[in-house]
Amino acid sequence: MDVILILLGIFLLWFLTRPFTLLFHELGHALPALLFTRQKTVIYLGSYGNTGKSISFRIGLLEIWIRFNLFTTGGLCLSSPSDMRVWQRTIFLLGGPLFSLVLGVTGSYLAFMLDSHGFIKLFLVIFTASAIFDFYFNLRPGNRPVLVHDGRITFNDGYYLKQLLWHRKYNEAVEEGIALFEAGNYKEAIVRLERQRTKSIGNPTIYAFLVAACINKEDYTKGQSYIEMKEIYCGLTSDDYCNRGIILATTEGFVTALDDLQKSLVLDPENVFALIYLGYVFNMLERYAEAIPLFDRALELTPEDGYGFNQRGLAKVKTGLPEEGLADILRALQLTPDHAYVHLHLGIYHLDKGAPEAALLSFNKAAELDGEIESLPALIATATANSTAIQGPGYK
Repeated sequence: MDVILILLGIFLLWFLTRPFTLLFHELGHALPALLFTRQKTVIYLGSYGNTGKSISFRIGLLEIWIRFNLFTTGGLCLSSPSDMRVWQRTIFLLGGPLFSLVLGVTGSYLAFMLDSHGFIKLFLVIFTASAIFDFYFNLRPGNRPVLVHDGRITFNDGYYLKQLLWHRKYNEAVEEGIALFEAGNYKEAIVRLERQRTKSIGNPTIYAFLVAACINKEDYTKGQSYIEMKEIYCGLTSDDYCNRGIILATTEGFVTALDDLQKSLVLDPENVFALIYLGYVFNMLERYAEAIPLFDRALELTPEDGYGFNQRGLAKVKTGLPEEGLADILRALQLTPDHAYVHLHLGIYHLDKGAPEAALLSFNKAAELDGEIESLPALIATATANSTAIQGPGYK
């Protein structure tokens, strides 16, 4: 019994120290960012950028959002890495896992040197263990993406550190092009990177950023041409096949995208973007039953992906699982409340359930968020007609 109580106590202390580890980790990123950029820096604790149900406060240029969520221990620090030099970005990336580790080791050392209370010693030892855990898993490069609340993706510190060290062998112009891409200036990024591509025609990283910039800029013809060049000079990766599938789906139709998206998953079965996009393509082709396992796997890898929940919800609604589908759509609504397609799919659920008035509310909200959804006018017309038929001509 004593052993069980001790283990439960250690587990409880571990659970209590994790938020502190997270806080000091994100501060370890934020403080160098503030020092090097002199620009606004935002920390999110308990979410990946979700300000809903959060408390916030500011200290100068530092803004902190805290969301109390027992099941989400994630955190995020947003700054302006494109304004930092390579050595500054290296400190920025290392600062997070190092700061919590140094605090833990120093605190534990002082606690034992000063012979502090036993609880303080135990707490700091477990905090140090948590910091070591954090240090290892954050600096070990991982390719598994994390979906940020606004729809972007991010990776762990080790991934970006590896990329940063890899890019050091490229000249300054390439680094500037990548920084422009990361800042969302896709047009200028393409100009800079294309200039360097001609000097380093076999450089796969330059092609990867060029393709991504073209897709974000919706210049699909040029993006396709860069993929063809990369296939000749470097060969294609899982991401390349996924990107080509996205381009083909947009320019030539969903059926044409299937082959490349499936090749992407052969090369990397855990490519989350390929899993979700192939599932989306199956949804658009009304092959809903084939889409569901893809979304299942994607959500195992990224369990807070609102887009994945939303698309799986539609697939379940259309395969005779309306209540499961509704649960997924409502989860997507929690994660991405301002995503037009979540409201679109919620409207489809209501329409299929014979509730046209509720459907109209959702469709109108979708139209308010994105008035360019092609299927919306027909769905609104159907919901309006069904609502009128239910109410009858004498309804007031």
